Amino acid sequence: MASESASDTSSVNTHVILLAHGSRDANWLDAFSDGLKQMQPLLASPASVAFMELASPSLQDVVTEQVNNNVERFYVIPMFFAAGKHLLEDIPAMIRDLEALHSGISIQLGDPIGKDLDFWTFLAHQIDNQWLPSMEAAAKKPDSAAA
Repeated sequence: MASESASDTSSVNTHVILLAHGSRDANWLDAFSDGLKQMQPLLASPASVAFMELASPSLQDVVTEQVNNNVERFYVIPMFFAAGKHLLEDIPAMIRDLEALHSGISIQLGDPIGKDLDFWTFLAHQIDNQWLPSMEAAAKKPDSAAA
């Protein structure tokens, strides 16, 4: 588990929640849990993945579990490219309901990851330096079925 950030001197227990849409496809879900396993050692606060629908744990599941662990402050990071109906209406309503259900907690909703210019810079780097070269190399391999 990562230690508290040096800049966070408060005694309030915090928890980061990566909130994704959800899917019935286990491989899709695994991408988020695998990504979190890679990120967790780099984060200043403990983190979990939650899903809006079609999968568990839900946002309510994660918040309830962490409230039982004395967490009082939550930061929800939407794993969305842009703010649509879910981010503008559905998630804020879910947060209001959770704050009403668990008095004394604070849930802050962040911007979608697509709003961060560093995300797009990273994506451009990956396209040019990893994905395109890999796809070009695969395209140059002789088709084994044609042999």
